[in-house]
Amino acid sequence: MPKANRIIVVLGLAAALLFAGGLNHLFRLRFEAGDIYPPYSSLRTDPLGTRALYESLARMPNLVVTRHFTNPERLPPPEGTTLILAGLERQLPAGDDRGIQALKRFVVSGGRAVLMLKAVQPRDAADGDDDRAPCVREGDPSNAKETSGEATPPTWGNGLGASWGYALETPALVAATRKAQRDPSASAELPDAVAWHSGVVLVAQHPDWQVRYRLDGRPVIMERRLGNGSIVLGTDSYLLSNEALRNHRQAGLLSWMTGAGRRVVFDETHFGIQHRPGVSSLIRRYRLHGLIAGLVLWTLLYIWRNNRPFPPVPKGRSQRDFQLACQDADSALVDLIGRHLPDDRLLAVCVREHEKSLRRPGVDTDARLVRIKRLASAAGHDPVATYQTICRILARRSSP
Repeated sequence: MPKANRIIVVLGLAAALLFAGGLNHLFRLRFEAGDIYPPYSSLRTDPLGTRALYESLARMPNLVVTRHFTNPERLPPPEGTTLILAGLERQLPAGDDRGIQALKRFVVSGGRAVLMLKAVQPRDAADGDDDRAPCVREGDPSNAKETSGEATPPTWGNGLGASWGYALETPALVAATRKAQRDPSASAELPDAVAWHSGVVLVAQHPDWQVRYRLDGRPVIMERRLGNGSIVLGTDSYLLSNEALRNHRQAGLLSWMTGAGRRVVFDETHFGIQHRPGVSSLIRRYRLHGLIAGLVLWTLLYIWRNNRPFPPVPKGRSQRDFQLACQDADSALVDLIGRHLPDDRLLAVCVREHEKSLRRPGVDTDARLVRIKRLASAAGHDPVATYQTICRILARRSSP
């Protein structure tokens, strides 16, 4: 390869390595910051994540804290488990009915489910809206269609609310109302007021619901016993966020939410973050990286072996005529010499090696060596005849 082409190849490889290294560094920064994950994910470390709560609970003694990445239909064992679903959208993904049924079974079997919706900006009454303007109630059959005439998509009010007995509303709120007040029926150990950033409120449609906090007189956090378990429903996930734990920490409320169980599970599947078992996950689990690297190396050597014969074929001979067969040591040496020494250089190399042997102690050189070297240099295209002449010279006891 010309020198200029080699320089281009080296520069291209260096540029490719620098690009790959920069891309890897960029991805590492994104993953470390956590903003690649959805808001309120326990993998996210910026103010919108809930990783601070996850790590804080994990440091508490006698409390097991994990994340749920597997199939949404296969929830953890419910006994003594609190399942936290933060940052929920009001619209459920299509085909999520089986996940809802699994969540219901989890609660009825003794689990505690904490469902916190993503905050929706409230509609202020001072923004031209009348306080008496009708609110939009999600889960009410009378609001089955939007103003455009199209059917309302499935919502948490329609999905879980139909069986758990609640609905969601987005009323016009007083502009100054930005704190949710504790309901008089709630425990006195809960904080009197908490910061609230959502304009969605709850409507209890079942008598078992117990209101814990109200915003402008409307419920925003409710709790209900269902079967052997319980449900906590809220319309703002800000309480669980990293920002809230720094600026508006409500330890008593968070302790009440997690309950008395010994296991807390942060669900990540509703964000679309799932671990789907596959070949790559099995390789990581059983540490088969070395085996895979060996197989790749063996494959590359096999391909190279079939494209580049080993040992190399001598010049002037075809690969079909050249076969490496099992031989003894002498035959292997002859074949090795035949592959690496051209015919026109064979005699010169033999004479040179013969001259080295004559320099050993006790071996005298004579005039025959001069004549042999002269014959070897003038062997021409008939090395066999020259070789026979040299043999006759060496067989004599004295030079002619």
